[in-house]
Amino acid sequence: MAEAPERMAYVPGEVLVVVAPDTGPDGVAKAAEPLAGIEQAMTGNVTRSIPLAQSRQVLRVKLPEGQTVDSALKEDWAAQDTRIIAVEPNYLWYKCAKHPNDPYYLDDSLWGLNNVVLDTADISAPEAWDFTTGSKDIVVAVIDTGVDYVHPDLAANIWVNPGEIPGDGIDNDGNGFVDDVHGYDFFAYDADPMDADGHGTHVAGTIGAVGNNGIGVVGVNWNVQIMPVRFLGPAGSGTTIDAIEAIKYSVANGARILNNSWGGGSFSHALYAAIQDAERAGVLFVAAAGNSAVNTDVLPHYPSSYTLSNIISVGASDEDDRLSCWEYNLFGACVSGSNWGALSVDLLAPGTDIWSTVPNKEELISEAFDTATYPTFVNTHFVKVEGPNNHWQTEFGRAVADPTSYPYRPNADGSIVTVPPRNTTDLRGLNVVFFVYIVTDPDGGDYLDLDITNDGGTTWHTLLHLTGSG
Repeated sequence: MAEAPERMAYVPGEVLVVVAPDTGPDGVAKAAEPLAGIEQAMTGNVTRSIPLAQSRQVLRVKLPEGQTVDSALKEDWAAQDTRIIAVEPNYLWYKCAKHPNDPYYLDDSLWGLNNVVLDTADISAPEAWDFTTGSKDIVVAVIDTGVDYVHPDLAANIWVNPGEIPGDGIDNDGNGFVDDVHGYDFFAYDADPMDADGHGTHVAGTIGAVGNNGIGVVGVNWNVQIMPVRFLGPAGSGTTIDAIEAIKYSVANGARILNNSWGGGSFSHALYAAIQDAERAGVLFVAAAGNSAVNTDVLPHYPSSYTLSNIISVGASDEDDRLSCWEYNLFGACVSGSNWGALSVDLLAPGTDIWSTVPNKEELISEAFDTATYPTFVNTHFVKVEGPNNHWQTEFGRAVADPTSYPYRPNADGSIVTVPPRNTTDLRGLNVVFFVYIVTDPDGGDYLDLDITNDGGTTWHTLLHLTGSG
């Protein structure tokens, strides 16, 4: 588990609104009560709607240009329409880390499963494995940064949607999601929940890395179905609205346990309602207790501190069977470690120095133009610079740079391409990371595009389009 940020953050320029039909004195919604016209009480436009149980909905409302979230909350929309239950920010949430023949188990690296030094510090996995090593009948949704579903120590335990035909562009099972063979990505909103961060894959390995296969690590469950559901991005953060969709998807598609190693936002009525729907469906919601080294009976941590019967709040312990701490201040007090709470934390699990699966990553290309040789003009369109690794070139020279003292000539387009071309056909979860400084023309004609091609350069697809200065 990783440390949650100290300051709670939310998406600017939008709010979430929880709405429901009016209810009578008995708390039951009036039959056939419509929700039409409810937007008249709001300032802004509804851009997304997620239905919940008991006729409730979560609406994402885009605020007018220039309006802040704080000012929208002060307008008290609920006073204008009794069908509005709550108005809140779209909070950001952050990632919170029989004896088999798997080598890292045999060399005692997996102390959390079997601690040969202090047997009270582990979870007594070998004793549990005498009874069961898991079951393919159990589907565990890992709601996180995604999962490397082709990892050799995970692939055999990855959930497969039985009603979906891979790659045909059709929603074969009619669940509202096209080609969701191995789960779904609600961060990018596509059917590829590949892990671009590593956190979700690490969590998945602890839950269910294949056991007794002679490679890597072993999970608590040798046999299980892991459903990858992504809502956290490469930076490890995600929004309430995407978390709600991830929870709904997981429950609707058969997950009986939801693993949620993330937290940090304030109390969210919308998220509470989604987890409450999971409770009504008999689904467990396992949540990280958080890593701020505080008593959550006093300072709640969400979602682990919601008072719902299906939530299991899990703190972290170390090899000495103590509360995990990763950073101390000058006075010896823990400032980054597991949260605790007699009422709000249900149990501790090994959480320090945990070995698990990590995504198979390869750095395809790396270039640093800030250390390149001094640029010189080579024609009216391009400036030439030779980077230290020489991975880029144009027909006029090795590479193009555009320092502020040597701008492109007026009305000229320049481009650079990777040399040789990088074939990414069999790769998943690719990240393109770069740093750029742009100063554009006053007329607004300058831009920077990042394009890819899948037909050798005949057709190019724009992944990123930047304008402005920065």
